[in-house]
Amino acid sequence: TVTHVNQASLEEFGTTHSEVIGQKFWDTDWWDKSEKSIAWVKDAINRSAQGETVLGEIKHKHPDGSLIYIDFSIKPALNEEGKIIFLIPEGHNITSLKKTEDELRHLNEKLEERVEERTRELEKSLEQLQEAQKELILSEKLAALGGLVAGVAHEINTPLGIGVTASSFLEEKLKELSTKYENDELKRSELEKFIRIGMESSYNILTNLNRAAELVKSFKQVAADQSSEIPRQFNLKHYVDEVLMSLRPKYKRTRHTIRNECPDVDMFSFPGAFMQIITNLLVNSLTHAFGDDDEGIITIGGTVKEHELKFTFSDNGAGISPELSCRIFEPFCTSRRGKGGTGLGLHIVFNTVTQALNGTIRFDSSPNKGTTFTITMPFSEKGSGPI
Repeated sequence: TVTHVNQASLEEFGTTHSEVIGQKFWDTDWWDKSEKSIAWVKDAINRSAQGETVLGEIKHKHPDGSLIYIDFSIKPALNEEGKIIFLIPEGHNITSLKKTEDELRHLNEKLEERVEERTRELEKSLEQLQEAQKELILSEKLAALGGLVAGVAHEINTPLGIGVTASSFLEEKLKELSTKYENDELKRSELEKFIRIGMESSYNILTNLNRAAELVKSFKQVAADQSSEIPRQFNLKHYVDEVLMSLRPKYKRTRHTIRNECPDVDMFSFPGAFMQIITNLLVNSLTHAFGDDDEGIITIGGTVKEHELKFTFSDNGAGISPELSCRIFEPFCTSRRGKGGTGLGLHIVFNTVTQALNGTIRFDSSPNKGTTFTITMPFSEKGSGPI
């Protein structure tokens, strides 16, 4: 029988003091009137009357129609002689906590699915990378295989390491949260903090897994054989104009001047290879040769002599440091590691020149005096020529 009640219990269910005092505990509005609920309450009272503290989580329908969750306990109160004189039932509304737990569980499930998906993609990419490495060895087109593997390992290990660290941190925090919840020590502020941590950690994991997958995808180009594009006849000067037009978004906001001084000649070759060469050299100059406020000059030119074309690309920028000069065509050689540079651009140019165009490439550079790349290749005006 209810003898005392606090105001919070009355307000939670919209009842009054007179409506509950003197009532059987299981007949009040704190419980639904199902046989199962009444039986559970009676059993809890009987056990508490024997000296036991009874705990339970109860799902109940609020008078306003909503479903609420109550963290319930009932325990005996003893007098000085150790005799039970009354029972103390107590309940805490944990509906908000349960809702947050469900959202957190859904978030973790979604996170696990996305991490598994990205991991599968990365594993597939790594398999493709291994195949690409085999092709490199067989074709003997890259002598510095050791440097290549080291560069790949370094570039891939960085985002993977960040992903593993974030995953471990998230797992540790989840264990802490679970322990506090099992011990009834979990605070709402701690749960909200964990949700923020979980969102940040999941973002870091997915971002770095994507970064690793993109890097492996880019590396596949390093080992590619010569372009499968069918050669055709085109005008060199006009085609360079078309390439520069397509690349305009990359340099239109800079203060640089780009000059096309190529000879006005028709040639039979692989235009896609020229586009790849110009694109990589231009991006390389914009990235490494000039500062944000520089007014640089980039010149694309060439000369034709008999059956030979010398194609040149030069800038008047910062030049190439002596430390990098002997390695610039090696894969993953970059002065901007960790700042967005992968070191693949000039290696792709080297492969394109030597494999697709049957040519050679060299460069001249001095610090603060610019860089000039000279590509020498066979030249023919028609398909019956050397190419």
